Amino acid sequence: MNKDFWQDKLNHLPVHPGVYLFKDETGRIIYVGKAESLKSRVSSYFQDSRNLSPKTVAMRERARDLEYILVDSPAEALLLECNLIKLYRPRYNIMLKDDKTYPYLKLTLAEEFPRLIVTRRYQNDGSKYFGPFTNAKAMHETVAVLKKCFPLRTCGAKMGRAKNRACLNYDLGNCPGPCVGKITKEDYRALVGKIDRFLSGDGTEIRRLLKEKMEDAAERLAFEDAARYRDEIAAVDAVLARQKISEANTRENRDLIAVHRDGDEAVVTVFCVRDGRLLGREHRAVEGCGDQSDGDILRAFLPEFYGGDRLIPLKIYCRKIPAESEILTEILSQRRGGPVHFVIPQRGEKSRMLQLAEKNAAMLMEEEKRKKSRDDSDIAAALEHLRAALELPYTPRRIECYDISHVQGAYTVGSMIVFIDGKPKKDQYRRFKIKTVRGIDDFASLNEVLDRRFRRGIDEKKAGKTTGFADFPDLFIIDGGKGQLSATLKIKEKYHSDIPFVSLAKREEELMIPGRDDSLILPKGSPEFHLIQRVRDEAHRFAITFHRELRAKGQTHSLLEDIPGIGPARQKALMKHFKTIRAIAAADVEELALVDTMNYPAAEAVSAFFRLRDRAKEKE
Repeated sequence: MNKDFWQDKLNHLPVHPGVYLFKDETGRIIYVGKAESLKSRVSSYFQDSRNLSPKTVAMRERARDLEYILVDSPAEALLLECNLIKLYRPRYNIMLKDDKTYPYLKLTLAEEFPRLIVTRRYQNDGSKYFGPFTNAKAMHETVAVLKKCFPLRTCGAKMGRAKNRACLNYDLGNCPGPCVGKITKEDYRALVGKIDRFLSGDGTEIRRLLKEKMEDAAERLAFEDAARYRDEIAAVDAVLARQKISEANTRENRDLIAVHRDGDEAVVTVFCVRDGRLLGREHRAVEGCGDQSDGDILRAFLPEFYGGDRLIPLKIYCRKIPAESEILTEILSQRRGGPVHFVIPQRGEKSRMLQLAEKNAAMLMEEEKRKKSRDDSDIAAALEHLRAALELPYTPRRIECYDISHVQGAYTVGSMIVFIDGKPKKDQYRRFKIKTVRGIDDFASLNEVLDRRFRRGIDEKKAGKTTGFADFPDLFIIDGGKGQLSATLKIKEKYHSDIPFVSLAKREEELMIPGRDDSLILPKGSPEFHLIQRVRDEAHRFAITFHRELRAKGQTHSLLEDIPGIGPARQKALMKHFKTIRAIAAADVEELALVDTMNYPAAEAVSAFFRLRDRAKEKE
């Protein structure tokens, strides 16, 4: 566990409600948790292991990174935690076998005389759903208050059926008696409308009624009744509290996109809502914004973000309509297979959720800046420590690393990768086909690569260039052991160079330094150790990639490319007809001439080429 990394994370955690996600070294989410204060909750995982459960300790040891999402209340954190656990099923979370969900209130508008019932299942049955409610107790208390203020029927009896008398609920005042015609449809629908408005967030009327009753009870010195009304008002307020994380009133898919700017950089944050539930947050860092507007940033961001098979929602909410929105709408609509609309919310739930996305974007920008500052500090420290360890006269600004790759001496290639100020400079990477070496000889291959690099650099310097090969490094690193280093020192002597050469052996990560009998082993886990590893691994990756490309090409067409008059079209036709080089070599002139795009002279050239090759082999 990297203590410095986690300490920096903990120092910058906000004292704010939210959800935190621990990730392993592969980036997979292994634990999701909620917190009223992210700082205090996450910090508790890093106390003495003796105070933690074995499961928590195991999770902490596997964790390599932390992400968090800000919300506006603990209730929203609880809902988002539930959604994310169901989505990612993290290893260290408790998984409910029945996949328990939070309760909804269901207003059965499809019925002639609607009812208000509690359910945990959402169905497309024409009803209107409210919730989910994380505080089930407050929800049930509020339902009881609603039944007193705006009583609806609770039974499932079919309306219109002849009955002699109303049920007990009517006698108790808990039902207006629609089944026996005690209330008209219009009056009943008025009650339904009041409940609908209340559950949609307008609690003015019911709070007024309860407050009047509480004040009346207090004036009558009926303090127990007044306290009961006070508790009922508190329950009503708990239900009326905005819960933006899940909205059962709609099953729509939508994305809310926020842009946060800081000088030349920006962060774009996307809240993804699917089936009315917020399922997570994605973000992208944007550089080189310059004087571009938020609309310009969105224009560049949206086509890339909604590429591939990503689901594109009907509505995309943002503060500014993207630049060239008509073209963007056309592109996204084609990808979606249906209309796409950009919407600027003015008020209400969508606007509040967009504010929350903006708050997260601002937080992510701060995190990106801290990460960049931390990385720059680590790189500066790594370069300085490397200078001290290698006893260099100055801190190496430009580092070049070389590697050789081949299979049993075939398709031998060399790679040159460049790091400037501790960061890869990929536009200056170079690849070399080995021309003068036959068979397995890594030492000679390295000599050839370095010889070509020096000659090219000297020529470019004479031409007045200052970049590319003309920019010589402050340090040469060779992938290999003492043998590779000794071989390359011949190039150093040939060109009278005073640039330091070292080699890095893979087995023990040993640095070989000219003039020293013993190897140098950098402290494992140190910044300089990781920098050297990264440089060497990048050179190896680059060489392997080029070698594989060359080998794949050579295994199919390299011999045919050497035959005069046999271009790409004829090579392709010959391989399609004969399948293998061996079959082409065995074919006679007449068979070759019958292949598409071929003629008799071309067939004779192919046949002669392979005859000469066979004779040369016999002589060997």
